[in-house]
Amino acid sequence: MSYPECGYLSAAEIPLSRLYICMAGCVKHLNIFPYSPPHRYSVFKIHWLMAALAFTKSTSLVFHSINYHFINTEGHPIEGWAVMYYITHLLKGALLFITLALIGTGWAFVKYILSDKEKKIFMIVIPLQVLANVAYIIIESTEEGSSEYYLWKEILFLVDLICCGAILFPVVWSVCAYDLSKLYQLKLLQVSFVLTIKLAFYLPLLLYLSTRMNKLIKPSPL
Repeated sequence: MSYPECGYLSAAEIPLSRLYICMAGCVKHLNIFPYSPPHRYSVFKIHWLMAALAFTKSTSLVFHSINYHFINTEGHPIEGWAVMYYITHLLKGALLFITLALIGTGWAFVKYILSDKEKKIFMIVIPLQVLANVAYIIIESTEEGSSEYYLWKEILFLVDLICCGAILFPVVWSVCAYDLSKLYQLKLLQVSFVLTIKLAFYLPLLLYLSTRMNKLIKPSPL
């Protein structure tokens, strides 16, 4: 049965194609602004990684929009576009947690070398995030009522929770390893600057992780 006028998607899902393409455009434009000539003096290596993350996210949204467009007009996704969306989604998920972990360690701004413990965190988080994104892809392509759907949903929940918890370790190590005795040797203005740097890096990270963990733990409405 075909729906030539309204399409194959529900009324709530029809605007998603346009919404995703608009979001992709917004992300790309916001991503260009911090790297324009007047702001380049304050750009660090971690910012280029953030730019790569934002670019991958916007590209993923473009492919997601195209995917929804073909589902709405043809009744099924086009395999090529669906594969491109899943690839960019995998890259985005891996880059996101790599960026968060590096921010947690203070890399490229507070320090330039990662400790052995921090490297082990990356070796744990990156494969787990690949597994989490594979679970997300399987959930997206599986009917909600099937047993496979709920199995992979539980795997996604567990892996994402472990990743969020693992990223907190570099933050704790960084704070505990900081020599507080050095603060007493600094002037008040320098102490304020050091604390401002740490708060600027760690507070947004902790807020994001707490929001994500709360979303995972909070039970879905029946």
